[in-house]
Amino acid sequence: MKSDPYWWEDAGRPAGPEALPAEVDVVIIGAGLLPSAILKPFVREQCSWTVAHHTTFQLYHYGHLIGANPDAREVWREHPYFDDCAEFCARWDQCSFDPDYDDAPIDFFEPMLREVFARAPNRAESLRAGEREPLQNPVLAEERVTA
Repeated sequence: MKSDPYWWEDAGRPAGPEALPAEVDVVIIGAGLLPSAILKPFVREQCSWTVAHHTTFQLYHYGHLIGANPDAREVWREHPYFDDCAEFCARWDQCSFDPDYDDAPIDFFEPMLREVFARAPNRAESLRAGEREPLQNPVLAEERVTA
């Protein structure tokens, strides 16, 4: 499983499946709206929006190779989470297609998944509608990598 430990940001303690690399949601449940709908009750609005729209934003990196519009994401240019989704795709999602990209075993993600899905759904402190945070927390990421 491809991952960058710096994507594991603190999404209201702890980080969780909103941070899963793209291939996880593709392999397990498809891409885009379905994973976002599953995650939405448990994670920040910022993260669920990014998961929902990353497939369109990803076209910026490979759309020209498949005859799709690389600028399809521009319809969302004024959205408050546009830059977050663009950053996610540029830093982590598109890199996961590189066979030489460093990866982590699926077991690395299991404790984070369990903790996030153990949350009561739709809690305001988890969803934090309208709030933006940096997508990475280097201190937390380093703790997880060295744990």
